[in-house]
Amino acid sequence: MQQAAPSIVRVGALQALSFGMMGAIYPFLALELRSAGIGGMLLVSALVAAPVLRLVSGPVWGAISDALGDLRRPLLLAVVLSVLGVLAIVLAPGPAVVVGAIVLALGRAGAGPLVDAASLTAVDHDTGRYGGIRRWGSLGFLGCVVLAALGRDTLAIPPLLLAAVVGVGLVVGTVGLPRAAARTRIRRPDPRPLLRDPITWLVLATAALHFAGIALYDAFFAVHLQSVGLGTTWLGVAITLGIATELATLTLGGWLLRRLTAPGLLLLAIAVQLPRWVITALGTDAWTLVPVQVVHGFTFGGYWLACIAILSRRAPRELTGSTQGLLAAAGGGVGSLIANLVGSLIVEHGHSAWLFWTALGLTGGAALTALAVAIGTGRQGA
Repeated sequence: MQQAAPSIVRVGALQALSFGMMGAIYPFLALELRSAGIGGMLLVSALVAAPVLRLVSGPVWGAISDALGDLRRPLLLAVVLSVLGVLAIVLAPGPAVVVGAIVLALGRAGAGPLVDAASLTAVDHDTGRYGGIRRWGSLGFLGCVVLAALGRDTLAIPPLLLAAVVGVGLVVGTVGLPRAAARTRIRRPDPRPLLRDPITWLVLATAALHFAGIALYDAFFAVHLQSVGLGTTWLGVAITLGIATELATLTLGGWLLRRLTAPGLLLLAIAVQLPRWVITALGTDAWTLVPVQVVHGFTFGGYWLACIAILSRRAPRELTGSTQGLLAAAGGGVGSLIANLVGSLIVEHGHSAWLFWTALGLTGGAALTALAVAIGTGRQGA
């Protein structure tokens, strides 16, 4: 049954605020910490806090929401923790920023997948209509990245201050989350069939490898631009191009899934990524490095829609939160952990171009596991 328009509009606003907060944090976090004199193991600790906690606690947040049959209460706790973490990073001196990074990461580990679970619930698990809600997250991310980049370069305003303001709006939006998008329980959830499904694990492995390459770009492209003598305003331009493609991908999500099938869309999104990393690794000027990032929106949006479509068909609806938690743990947890550990070592001890040669290898691995997903679902007729 389709939900009323006000419910969908409110959940779309929640997506915009949630991803807007991320846009003001993660593209700039490594750069801001390095500018504040945080390096070495402290930098690594602050950057790996998010993926480690997504890996460990992401599924826990989802399991709690499924057990309660209600998304609002755990989501509210998660977004409050996110805001407190941002404030702690802004206000804490020196090594204490790691504590703020941990609190922020713990909150975001729950906020991201639970907002997505609310979006799926609001559209009755119609993946094509979910793309229409998720695109508001892309717009929010774009707006906050551009504002944060311009504010940092022109007014010396720390991007994390913008993140804190947006986070407060996210708290208010969560309090007003409609009941139609917050209630998830149909019957007592049993996760065992999902956890025994080999296709589910192949999808999660694909998400981890593919997102690791994306996370290298998200976390360190600003550092790479700086290493070739370009300012963070170019980061805003690159992300704008990528978001434009992402919006188109999410808007056309239902049509793409019907034409290509979910496994086909997943394979295409990964294949397009491979030449992008080669060009990014070899490029040394803005006119080479920036335009190629236009494909980012398809490589992310197509992969995300495909993974959600495949998993939503294989998981019972009463496990919506848990399924989104597992997907977040795979991509934002394992994938980001790999990216932040390897990326931190590269920027500390090597040339930043190696970030994208590494991404090329990770994406190649994702192509193999995605091919296994396509073969497995084809045999099952799913």
